Amino acid sequence: MSTNLESALLITAIGMSLVFLAIIVLWGLMALLVRVTADRKPKESMSEADSDAGQNAEFEDSLRMRAAAVAVAISLGIHRLHSGLSTPIPSSTISPWQSVMRPRQLKIK
Repeated sequence: MSTNLESALLITAIGMSLVFLAIIVLWGLMALLVRVTADRKPKESMSEADSDAGQNAEFEDSLRMRAAAVAVAISLGIHRLHSGLSTPIPSSTISPWQSVMRPRQLKIK
């Protein structure tokens, strides 16, 4: 009986080690692909890099302000929908599912 248990544990250990080895190999391949396919920028002079950094910072600030404005607009729109400022759906409107299920509920009772 102990030989069966030892064999099972050995097979489990080999299988688990192969799985983790495959994960590590795939991780290494992905890191290699990222390094190979990464965009490389040519080195610029310091004055060009400083002016580009300033323009990039202004552009990023502009994008952040726009994203914040869109988020506020969406939030206000959702708030209006849930606060009752929009026109409510009439209660007399019944979905097809309700029109089928209501008679079934009445037959059971």
